[in-house]
Amino acid sequence: MEEKIKQIPKSLIIVHALHRTGSTALHRFIRSNVGSKYIMHRHLLVNRWHRSYSIPGKELIEKHGKKNWKVVHLVRDVVARNLSHFWQDDFRRNVKPNVPDLSTFKERFLDEVDHYYGMYFIGREIEPFWEVEIPYLSGFQSPYTVYDNRVAIIRYEDFDCRDDLLRNFLGAEPKMEPPRIQCSGRAGEVDDYEEILNTIRLPAMYMDLMYGSLYMRTFYSREEIDVLRERWTKGVKADHLIIQKQEAIRDAHDPKTCRECVMYRKRREEAGK
Repeated sequence: MEEKIKQIPKSLIIVHALHRTGSTALHRFIRSNVGSKYIMHRHLLVNRWHRSYSIPGKELIEKHGKKNWKVVHLVRDVVARNLSHFWQDDFRRNVKPNVPDLSTFKERFLDEVDHYYGMYFIGREIEPFWEVEIPYLSGFQSPYTVYDNRVAIIRYEDFDCRDDLLRNFLGAEPKMEPPRIQCSGRAGEVDDYEEILNTIRLPAMYMDLMYGSLYMRTFYSREEIDVLRERWTKGVKADHLIIQKQEAIRDAHDPKTCRECVMYRKRREEAGK
């Protein structure tokens, strides 16, 4: 047993989170500061339908033992994540002629997205795979909380607390700033996406379903939920910390210099000729 423990690397870390929650940026930040080759990033480990994610990750984790890993999971405002996810998917469906149909975005968004997927992710992925219980409606303290001494849940909106997470949970001193937030694939925060976020108005019934969920009530306060509801139903950007955090993350991405954004605008211009 003593020999087996000696063979375990000092840093076994995995960012295990749903896509469009900031997991890539957090993974890069941790790698740049910790420097171990055993710092993984996976979206799916339980769901076998996406083999490229599930099989290799599970083999490596089980090789070293699940209890020897430190897990970081991110949660995000469910409506913002759903919009981000659908924008990426919507763009790829309209690669030719590279002109997404923005006029039908809201209708398609409400009809086509699995709006509950993100809310059920912890129960489907985190709890069964890591064999840990995440209590709903109690126990979580913003900006992040550690469960069973090995699973940390941090909010996307609290990414600015990454230094504390690195120091207090992963046991490393911050040395490098995280890389600038970039677009993911061909569908990043470009001009059309900014227009959607600034103009879309979602129905009250949809807000009740999303913001009345256990997921949102666990990781966001009543006050924050009310502010976010106003954001998506009336377009009101209240002078509130939760909105400031969301806007700060968006502002960290520069569409004027981002390679993906520049290429996207060029394709749109060529398609319009």
